[in-house]
Amino acid sequence: MIDLNNEYDFNKIIPKKIIKATYKALNNYQYRTLFKYKDQILNYGKYNKDELNFILDSIIEGETARKYLLEELKSTEPLLLEEILNKFNFSDENIIRDLIFLTEQGFLEKIIDKSTGDQKYRVKEERFSLQKNIFDTISVVHEKNTCCHCGLCTSICPLDGIDLTNDYVYIDGGKCIRCGLCYSVCPQSFTFKTELDYLKKRNYDLKYYKNIGFYKNMYSARTYIHKIRDYIQDGGVVSSLIYYMLKNQLVDAVITIKHSIDFWKPEVAIIQDIKKLKNTAGTIYTHTPLLSVLKKTKNLKNVAIVALPCKIKALIKGSLFPVRLPFFNNIKYKIGLFCWESLSYEKMLEFIHKNFDVDLDEIVNMNIKKGKFIITLDSGDVFSIPLNEWYKYGYNFCNYCDDFTAEFADLSIGGIGSQMGWSTVITRNNNGEELFNKVLDAELIESRELKEGSSKLSLIEKIAEKKIKNSKSI
Repeated sequence: MIDLNNEYDFNKIIPKKIIKATYKALNNYQYRTLFKYKDQILNYGKYNKDELNFILDSIIEGETARKYLLEELKSTEPLLLEEILNKFNFSDENIIRDLIFLTEQGFLEKIIDKSTGDQKYRVKEERFSLQKNIFDTISVVHEKNTCCHCGLCTSICPLDGIDLTNDYVYIDGGKCIRCGLCYSVCPQSFTFKTELDYLKKRNYDLKYYKNIGFYKNMYSARTYIHKIRDYIQDGGVVSSLIYYMLKNQLVDAVITIKHSIDFWKPEVAIIQDIKKLKNTAGTIYTHTPLLSVLKKTKNLKNVAIVALPCKIKALIKGSLFPVRLPFFNNIKYKIGLFCWESLSYEKMLEFIHKNFDVDLDEIVNMNIKKGKFIITLDSGDVFSIPLNEWYKYGYNFCNYCDDFTAEFADLSIGGIGSQMGWSTVITRNNNGEELFNKVLDAELIESRELKEGSSKLSLIEKIAEKKIKNSKSI
């Protein structure tokens, strides 16, 4: 598990260097912008004084470290990532974050060593224009039609200047202070997978499977809970995890998707009562900005999130950039769902009517198995078509996603790779493995180990590889 503690130890650094770095850090545009509008932000009430000071202090702390790193790297030849990690007395996680940040701002550049193929970092010629080194608003992402509508930007915006739904993004020019926080945390603004994979590689407890990523263990599992079996899809593992977490008070709430009054239309849900679990069961293959409700749960002690890979990626990004936003301290578990592609509700209606000639109200189950999209009607009839037809209706932003199995989650869960009635479970770190074992020990689920080389695991790898090959670069 990557421990993003965001704390620096400056004690072993020559005080004169830290003073110089701090002086430069005070020119950070995010700090200056948030400080300038401090009264306006506090009057609006989304962040209280302690929370805003927490953000401001952490920005200065992180920026001080970045200015120090940049100054020290000026006097060296291009260095490998490992050489940089060994050179500085900060945590690997913080150095990784700062290297990504400095590269994205244009202060560093990645170069490939022609003799070895290794990736190295080199300081670019220092820029003197502050404007060139700031992050813009997420309007840039939306204009490129790559916004995945995760909803994170709406949760963190200090003045709620972003209105985001399943299909559009509107930035209120009267509220936007151009602090760049939204762009910093946006999962589609700039990539960070290579560097985080390197961190996982240094965690010798983790295994690696091509195109599936780093993991602790892989299983096929299904629920023992009879009430859950009555309405589940696949093995009911996600529902069992939610049931266990709420019943045993591991979390105060679970953020997930539920069926709305229009049964197959998704609605964001903050589940705190086990009795409301039924409405969250089954895969809903349409999209909604799940993370837009994070702001409503920031005062809860512990929260779990069940989400698609793009939302999980956004959570990791938000934990990294710029530094220590208050919304992420209470997220205890991240449960990721396998995803090839999602549709808008309107496109779902169009897809169903054109390919099956049935009303959406007649469908009691949707599933993807063996290269087919399958529906089951309340009459008991089952129909299917090849997935190639499904792909024609997907969101454009799905074309930029290369993560089929939710690699950044604590646990990744999906139906692919297991027999009918079972779910595939990939524990990604100690946090996810411990939760899975607790539910297993409570005899709420049964499981079988998925071993490397098995045909079922090869199927997941094959689909994940195809998604990687098909994905476009942002």
